[in-house]
Amino acid sequence: MTINLLWFNDDSTQLSPYRGFLKDNHCEIREVFNVTEAEDALFQTKQRYDLLVLDVMIPVGERERVNYPSEQDRNGLRTGLYFLKRWRQYASEHNLRVSVLVLTHLNDEEIRNDFAEEGITRNCRESFSRVRGPAELLEKIKRASMQCCLPPVGG
Repeated sequence: MTINLLWFNDDSTQLSPYRGFLKDNHCEIREVFNVTEAEDALFQTKQRYDLLVLDVMIPVGERERVNYPSEQDRNGLRTGLYFLKRWRQYASEHNLRVSVLVLTHLNDEEIRNDFAEEGITRNCRESFSRVRGPAELLEKIKRASMQCCLPPVGG
């Protein structure tokens, strides 16, 4: 079974060591590097993804630069959360389900709590620095794609 991933991270070097292994193990990967690209991939196309792999700190992109609520930014640390809230609202309105794995180097308790409020439980968050190689990352992806569906807004 193929797992379709939307990998949302501004640093493509993080995925580089894993890309070939994941592809060899039935993961199709589309990389996006800012909020504009991610919204186009999720909101504008017919492509369906099994898992959104999301970083916490991501650039907003050209279209969002004007509309991005700076009060939700904390030196760039909340752009992932901001996007997740927008995605969750859109998915809820369109009856879509996609699992989310937050994969980041950050380990800030306030950020963890913010993501938990959006339905990202401990099982669906992982510190990239704790991933010990491609096989472990693949396991986390498989587990997240089955267990980490966001609850609908208000649910």
